[in-house]
Amino acid sequence: MATCPAGHQSATDDYCDTCGAPINSASGSPSAPAAGAAPGATGDPGGEAGGSTEGSGAEGGATAGAEGATGSPAAGTAETAGAAGASGAAEASGAAAEAGAATTCPGCGDTVVGRFCESCGYDIESGEAPKPASVTLILSADRKHWDRMVGSGEPAFPAAVPTLTLELTGDRATLGRIRSGATSDVDLALTGVAADPGVSHYQCEFERQAEGGAWIVRDSGSSNGTWINDAEEPLEADETHTLAEGDRIFVGAWTCFTVHLASPTPST
Repeated sequence: MATCPAGHQSATDDYCDTCGAPINSASGSPSAPAAGAAPGATGDPGGEAGGSTEGSGAEGGATAGAEGATGSPAAGTAETAGAAGASGAAEASGAAAEAGAATTCPGCGDTVVGRFCESCGYDIESGEAPKPASVTLILSADRKHWDRMVGSGEPAFPAAVPTLTLELTGDRATLGRIRSGATSDVDLALTGVAADPGVSHYQCEFERQAEGGAWIVRDSGSSNGTWINDAEEPLEADETHTLAEGDRIFVGAWTCFTVHLASPTPST
């Protein structure tokens, strides 16, 4: 048995069969590697090549793995598509939120979501007021109003209910009673059986508002006043009421007008 410079017992006396170190230093063989060094770590071309190949393989494997995970064309395309999709969704959501943002209608002051105001038809996008609503007044005889104004005696409550429909046109209209044979000087004339004797010659006035096209009514200084719905007192001097669907306007001794509004036509 021979002992190598590292202290290993070797069955061969030229190179240690444990670590490969030359035992006979006088033979001119390559110097012994550092203690504990593995074969091929230094000096051995085969080992160096093997180590390099192994390292290269590991590096290649790691690089390939990394490329497969993030650097491959397919993965890059999917990643880019995902980012683009998320960005597009965010932009679409922002545009939808902007399009559906609530604002205040310049025409009537109500809250508007969208292009047209649902209350008055104002076009928020173009800034144009809607075409005016069509307003009709349907005449009837109201017994409760007669009871309030007359109660008994004259003028008597009519035996036959008069039929009359008036339409508000233009920007202003005056309603009043026209005596038989007299020339009419009002826009909405009550004559014949519809001529309630309690209605004044100039009873009330209707006027369309410039903004929004809504109609208002005011009393014209009549003898018996102009009453709105269930109010306990008639309109005061210069007091106005904005007409709404189903409103009832009481005048004279028994006359009632029911208001009907057609939907306004939005601007196009």
